[in-house]
Amino acid sequence: MFWLTLLALNRIDRLVAFAFIPISHFILPILVPILVGVWMARKHLLTEAHLHRKQLRRMAVVGISIALVGGLPLAIVGAHSWELSPIATGLIQAIHIMSGIAGGGVHMLPCLACSVLWLIVQRWPFGLWSR
Repeated sequence: MFWLTLLALNRIDRLVAFAFIPISHFILPILVPILVGVWMARKHLLTEAHLHRKQLRRMAVVGISIALVGGLPLAIVGAHSWELSPIATGLIQAIHIMSGIAGGGVHMLPCLACSVLWLIVQRWPFGLWSR
């Protein structure tokens, strides 16, 4: 009888965990950055960066700080210095994902700057690669 109870609890745990998979694997890592990108495009934060330099710098400092603080607990768990239950570890992984999004947008700014520079070089009338 005991093993039937454990089997039922295991299935309930899996069912509850399955409900959070779309949140942790779609909404947080995919939908939230898209919405942030739409917001940044509407505010012209990256297309008119010279006008928004102070705000972009503030976003970079805050985003990297959030990413560092949010990634630290998972690093401690990963180093086996802090033993937690699977549910608490999953919660810490969700925090890690959310904080990584805050820092990830900041890491994309240099990539965007390189892309813009490449487009300028390509469209330059006497550029190296013009035909």
